[in-house]
Amino acid sequence: ECGEEYSKGLTYKCEKCGNILDIEYDYDKLTDNQVESMFNRKDPSLWKYRELMPIDDPARIVTLNEGGTPLLKCGRLSEELKIKNLYIKDETRNPTGSFKDRPITVAVSKAVELGTDTVTIASSGNAGASTAAYAAKAGLSSVIFVPEKTQPGKLSQIATCGANLIAVKGSYSDAHEISRIASKKYGWCNTTTTFLNPYCTEGDKTLAYE
Repeated sequence: ECGEEYSKGLTYKCEKCGNILDIEYDYDKLTDNQVESMFNRKDPSLWKYRELMPIDDPARIVTLNEGGTPLLKCGRLSEELKIKNLYIKDETRNPTGSFKDRPITVAVSKAVELGTDTVTIASSGNAGASTAAYAAKAGLSSVIFVPEKTQPGKLSQIATCGANLIAVKGSYSDAHEISRIASKKYGWCNTTTTFLNPYCTEGDKTLAYE
């Protein structure tokens, strides 16, 4: 918000004004042919749009073939809401079963590119399961902080991927604060998607491209 600029690293908020960071691209460097080629790629994953993502080295991309989810036409709901053409994007088709795979594939890929050996997150379920899975794929350690009342099914999904799972007394906000402190103290990459890690949003935007 204040216009301060940072290089691509593990900076989560502006040190000057305290607001979230937004990643900017030099779109003028992309030719029309490059854009057309990108959108026509046969790659089913969201990484077909890699020129519009914040990863410099394609070899560092950590993917489980997320993205490319189908649109389902909702005829009866369309009639009820009086919307002529209503479609729902089925994000349950992503590798760990939720849209969280989109932001996490980007955040973990950036962690690998930056040489981080551990990722952490505060989560009530889906994002934690995603972080655990992508960290396992990348060969990174993961520390997942969850509220103590997180559903057992989500805990099992996280634990299956070999994550270090830590239940925090209190709410999600308590888990969020502990993950923030831990990532700062130990230099871990914090993949918390709720207005913290700026790389996560870059994965979310691929929904619009698709």
